[in-house]
Amino acid sequence: MGAPDSAFFAGRPAASVTGVDVAKYADLRLRESVAPATVNRELAALRRAYRLALRQGVIATMLAITTLREDNVRTGFLEPDQFTVVCRSLRLTEADCARFMYITGWRSRSEVFPLTWAQVDWAGGFVRLEPGTTKNREGRAFPLMPPRRALLERRLKHTRRCERAQGRRPGRNWPPSPQNGDNFGGLR
Repeated sequence: MGAPDSAFFAGRPAASVTGVDVAKYADLRLRESVAPATVNRELAALRRAYRLALRQGVIATMLAITTLREDNVRTGFLEPDQFTVVCRSLRLTEADCARFMYITGWRSRSEVFPLTWAQVDWAGGFVRLEPGTTKNREGRAFPLMPPRRALLERRLKHTRRCERAQGRRPGRNWPPSPQNGDNFGGLR
């Protein structure tokens, strides 16, 4: 374990630790002004240690470890007029990608950047995230309304132009990326 929980549980046989002890540990950490998310990561490490001990036959039963409620509400969103001002300061490639992320709410690195053209259902009018590729592991689909469709068509034309200029076969990924001929390392 890391330092916080190892000091709290020091000298205690694993089998003697109870759910009440774990709750006391969580309360202590919260009184130390540690964020609930941090306490939950520590509890997850403790739970993992117990699972490994159970699997190896070190303990006979698994301790029930419950986590705290986390209120990770996203804040700091731009209003549409503010977002428009931001997009005006970006290159077209960056602005297109930002617009797509803004309207879908999809994550840049894990959801938008890995998208491929095969995930764009032009006939059905949807862009799809496959199950297992999202934070909650569930697939999602977003309708291609006319402005989004135009944006994706513009990106497809740009991608194909870059591929021809570089003498490459048509690729699969559509968002701005160095592989598609864009210098797009600054947006995180």
